[in-house]
Amino acid sequence: MLVGLDVKTLLDGLIGALAGGVMGLVATLATLRAEGRSRRTEVAVNILERYMNEFEKIGEAKGLLAQPGLLLDFNNVRLLNDVIRIGDWYDIVSGLCLNKVADRTLLETIGFKEEMKRFADNVNSASPHVSPLATAAKHWNQLQKYVGVTLVSEPVGVTAAGGDQKARGQAKQA
Repeated sequence: MLVGLDVKTLLDGLIGALAGGVMGLVATLATLRAEGRSRRTEVAVNILERYMNEFEKIGEAKGLLAQPGLLLDFNNVRLLNDVIRIGDWYDIVSGLCLNKVADRTLLETIGFKEEMKRFADNVNSASPHVSPLATAAKHWNQLQKYVGVTLVSEPVGVTAAGGDQKARGQAKQA
C-alpha cells in the first residue's frame, strides 16, 4: 500500500486520468475527421473547377463520341487524344472517389458521377468503330468500377480495320 494514499483516492485519480485521455483522444479523432472531410470537399471543389475549365472540350468529346468516324480522320488525331485524355481524367477522378480522397457525396449530388457514366456509355458505343479508343478504355479500371459500366476492350464483331472503314464511311455520309 502506498504511504498516505488509500485505494479509493488512487482509483479516483487513475479513472480521472483515463477519462481525460479518452476525452482527448475523442476530441483529436473528431478534429481529424473534420479535417479529412474538409480536405475531401476541397478535392471535390478542385475537380469541379477543372470540369468547368474543360467544359468546352468535354462537350466536344461528347459530340465526337456520337460520330466516331470523325475520330478516325488522321487530321483529327488531336481530337481523339482529347477524348482519351478526358477518359483518363475521369478514371483518376473515379479513383479519388473510390479511395475517399474526394467528397463522393458532393460530386454525386450534383450529377458528376452520372456525367461520367454517360461518357462511359458513349465510349462503349464508339469503341467498336475506333480501336485506339477501345484500347485506351480497357485501362480505365477505376472509371468502370465507380460508374458500374464495363467498357468494351476490343472492337466487337469487326476487325479494327473493318470497324475503322465502316466508321469512315459513316463520317463521309454525314
